Amino acid sequence: MKLQIGLVTQSLVWEQICLQEGVPFGIVDLAAKDVREECSLLVVNRTLTGLERENVEQYLRNGGGVLGYALHLFQVAGTNSLRERLDYVVSDHDEIFSDLQLIDLGIYGSVPREANRMRTHANTFAVFAGPLGGGFAVILPFDAVEVLKDYRAASKNFYFTRDRLPSERVSLVSKGEVRHLLHRSFEYLHHVRGLPYVHVWYFPHGNSNLFAFRIDTDGASRNDVDELYSIARDNHVAMSWYLDVKSHQNWLDHFRYMVNQELGVHCYEHQTFPTYDTNLKNMSKAVRAMEAVGLRPVGFASPYGIWNPALAKAIDELSFEYSSEFSYAYDTLPLYPEADGKRWKTLQVPIHPICIGSMKQIGYSDEQMIDYYRGVLDLKMSRDEPLFFYHHPTHRSWDVVKFLFNFVKERNIENVTLCEYARWWS
Repeated sequence: MKLQIGLVTQSLVWEQICLQEGVPFGIVDLAAKDVREECSLLVVNRTLTGLERENVEQYLRNGGGVLGYALHLFQVAGTNSLRERLDYVVSDHDEIFSDLQLIDLGIYGSVPREANRMRTHANTFAVFAGPLGGGFAVILPFDAVEVLKDYRAASKNFYFTRDRLPSERVSLVSKGEVRHLLHRSFEYLHHVRGLPYVHVWYFPHGNSNLFAFRIDTDGASRNDVDELYSIARDNHVAMSWYLDVKSHQNWLDHFRYMVNQELGVHCYEHQTFPTYDTNLKNMSKAVRAMEAVGLRPVGFASPYGIWNPALAKAIDELSFEYSSEFSYAYDTLPLYPEADGKRWKTLQVPIHPICIGSMKQIGYSDEQMIDYYRGVLDLKMSRDEPLFFYHHPTHRSWDVVKFLFNFVKERNIENVTLCEYARWWS
C-alpha cells in the first residue's frame, strides 16, 4: 500500500491541504480499478457515481479509511445527512479532536445522520468519526473546498479567562482550525488502522518550532522605533518591520541602519482599497519611496490586516515574496490564497491576530497580556503551529515584548524573520 492521500478528483484546495501537511497525494480513478494499493486514505471530494460509490464501499470493506463531506458520501454504506445552519463547530472535548478550538463557519452545510463527535452551535453532533462499512471514516458537515476559499471577514472575540475578550477583524472562517481538523482526521484514519502517519515537518533543520515577530510601524515616532529596535538587539531578535511609509517620510533612511532586521511594505497611505488600481498606486508609492533611500522591501502586510482579490492582484503585480493578512487567514501554516476561481501566486504567511494594542483597548494590564500570550504560546506549541505574533511600536508595553523574547529563548526556539520562513516554505 502506498502511504499517500488519494483524491477522487483534482482540486487545488485539496492539493494545497496536502502540501501544507507535507503528505504525498495522487488522483485515483475509482471507476477503473480497485484502489486498495493506491492510497492509505481516500478523500472523496466530489459527488460519486453509482459505480464509484460501490467501489468506495468495497474499499471500506477491505479496511480502508475514507474522508469527505457528507453530501459527497451520500448513501455510501447507508449514510445520510440533513441540511443545517452551521454558525460554528466546537470540539466538545472529543478524544480524537480534543485540541481543536472553535471553528467559525457561518454557512449552511449537511450534517451526517451518523454524527457522533464535535458539536454545532445548536449543541447537536456535527462530525462522524469511527467504523463504517468494514473500514473507518470521518464525515464532515461542510465541503472543505468551499470553506477554505471563503474570504469573508468578521470581528471576532478571542478566548481568554477574563470577562473582557480581545477582538480583531479577521477571516470569518477559522481556516487554521479547519486545517487542524483535517490534520487530525488524516492522523486518526491512519493510526486507527495501525498505519503510520508520515508527513514532512513544518519547520526547517529539525526545529521543534519557530518564533517571528512582525512590526507594523503605524505612525510610530523615531523614539518608539529606536526603543523597540534596541530591545530586539539586546535580545538578539530579528524582526520583520512593515513600514507605514508616509508617516516616516522625513526620516525613512533611518531604517537603513538597522542590523539583522527585515524591512517590508505596510502602505503609503494607511488604507486598503476595494480596487486594484488604487491599491497598486498606494503600494507602488511606498516601494518607490523605500527604494529611493536604499531600502529593498521583500514582503507586504496590509493596513488593518485587510485582504481582498483586488489587493491580491496588486501584491502579485509587485512581486512580493510573501504577504500576511489575517482577514484572509490566521493561526495556520502558510498557504496560497484561493478566491473567485483563482489561486494567487504570492504566499500568505499567517500570524496570530491579537496584539498588545488589541488588549490595551479593553484595559488589560501587562500581567494580563502576558497571561494571554502564555496560553496562546502553549496551545501553538502543543499543535506545532508557528509562533508568529505582531506589534506596533506606539503601543510600547516593553515588558510584554520582553516576555515573548524570553519565553522562546528559554525554550531554545529559533527566531526567524517572516521572509526567511516564507523562502524555506516555498
